[in-house]
Amino acid sequence: MSTTKGAKPLQKKKVKRGKPKFRFELSPSRQPKRHKELWDLEDELNKVFTVSDITGYTSLVDSYYSAYTCIYSSDYLWLDYSSYLYSVYELRSINCYLNVRNTDYLGLVYQEQSRLLFDDLYNYYIDVLNINKKNIVSSKLRSTCNWFVYHINRASYNNSLGIKLSYDKNFYTKYKGDVSGRVVQKLVDMLSNQGSVYMFKGYYLKDNVSKSSTGKVTTSGTTKTAMTLLLIRGEGLTKYYHKRPMNNKQARNHTPQISCESLVEVRVKSKCKESINKEDYPVEWIDKLEESENIMKNLYDKIQSSVVSVGGYEIPELTFRRIWIGDIYSHGRIYDNGSFQGKSKQMRKGILIDGAPSVTIDLSSIHPRILYTIEGISLPDDFDPYPELSFKLEQKRVSRFKKFYGIEKYNPKRSLAKITLLILLNANSVYEAKEAILNKIKKDNTKGLTCQECYMDFIGVPDNIDIDQVIKEVMEHNKPIMKYFATGVSTMLMNKDSEIIVNAINKLTQIDCVCLPLHDSITVREDFLDDAVLALQFGYKEVLGSLVNFKYEIE
Repeated sequence: MSTTKGAKPLQKKKVKRGKPKFRFELSPSRQPKRHKELWDLEDELNKVFTVSDITGYTSLVDSYYSAYTCIYSSDYLWLDYSSYLYSVYELRSINCYLNVRNTDYLGLVYQEQSRLLFDDLYNYYIDVLNINKKNIVSSKLRSTCNWFVYHINRASYNNSLGIKLSYDKNFYTKYKGDVSGRVVQKLVDMLSNQGSVYMFKGYYLKDNVSKSSTGKVTTSGTTKTAMTLLLIRGEGLTKYYHKRPMNNKQARNHTPQISCESLVEVRVKSKCKESINKEDYPVEWIDKLEESENIMKNLYDKIQSSVVSVGGYEIPELTFRRIWIGDIYSHGRIYDNGSFQGKSKQMRKGILIDGAPSVTIDLSSIHPRILYTIEGISLPDDFDPYPELSFKLEQKRVSRFKKFYGIEKYNPKRSLAKITLLILLNANSVYEAKEAILNKIKKDNTKGLTCQECYMDFIGVPDNIDIDQVIKEVMEHNKPIMKYFATGVSTMLMNKDSEIIVNAINKLTQIDCVCLPLHDSITVREDFLDDAVLALQFGYKEVLGSLVNFKYEIE
């Protein structure tokens, strides 16, 4: 074959492969070696996760910690990047309460164990930290050790693999007792140094994450909070366990009691935890607040006398509170401390209430249905406010995703239509709504190559999706309520759906039914299913005057 003089011979063009975004798209041959080792260890740990004797796989935990810290240098990512740590955090960890009984009392109950921990910590201050004895405030050390030994024994009683606490010294200044944030930090450091626990710092977990081909991780954007997790390493804390472990009654007696007033709260404004003082409540608020206090107190008492478990383990601390924003006519939804509502949908399906399976009843597309009802429009039974969008899905990617994670039902088009409609009701302008939708898709993509990947909503949605067209289709599909879009009406709608749920809770607690609320749904024992539906119908009629457009789904 002849070539022109001086010309370079033809070479095969190299095809550049894009960086993989998702684990389900990686063939075994393309999986990074270090990541594959970590994922394999995670799979092994998740298989033995339910064993009662944690000493049986201490070496496996050690190997996992070594592999994890070899890849990820940042402590901020562990909850998103480790399916094992996520499971420990959500299912088999206790939360270190502050408002426990007097620490001196705890020191008497766990006298020997508190003395051992105090001695170890005192020597750590002197031998390792080189702190002069004169500068050690023994009372602070002693009270903090009393408090922490109590929680170590709660972990033992609950067969927990982890302990959750705050590593921020300023967090403990809010407590009126003697627990010192600085001492807590030194105590955790000591336990980590002596190999009793592995510490995964909480502070804030970043949402937006970028990963290089070498495994280097950088973070940016908004944040979400998470507590520090102390992963108990084998028998590392056994020396601080009480010889006679607490029985069920003793454990419940030691659980902090919640005051009635703390179960309801009116906050000054959104994204602010400052509450309006009770003395400043307008007279017209009082009856509503007192009624809500009584209902929430009845719910709290009912939950405390029952056992709610998930994954075979009791949720040791479960409380709910109702929160309004600005006044009692805005918001008003019920929130917990993450023990129930913070868990994934798949995890919540395994909830047991007093040993019996549970069922969740969800108010279908409640916000648009409330608006249609307000407008006096009765919807057909088969009407879905979330339209079938016209864009073309990347079906091959969707099929691969469903097969990899064993998912039967998956509809990213409906997910996008739903989030678009809800954002349109929450936003104050169409432009604001568009930005929020794009951010939702972007945030969903950050779950790729993490343990949250299986929960992604928008797999198959093309990168160049026309959001303007999506918004147009959603608005045209819901023309009768179009005037409410981009007006910030969602706070009023949240107030109404919360009133429905609170009325339902009131009915259910009167018949001794434990119900776990999550915004526009409630979870009850299966044998209370019919009662729960009737209670939701009652609440809906109380708020909207009729059962027009009432619809529910059983999850």
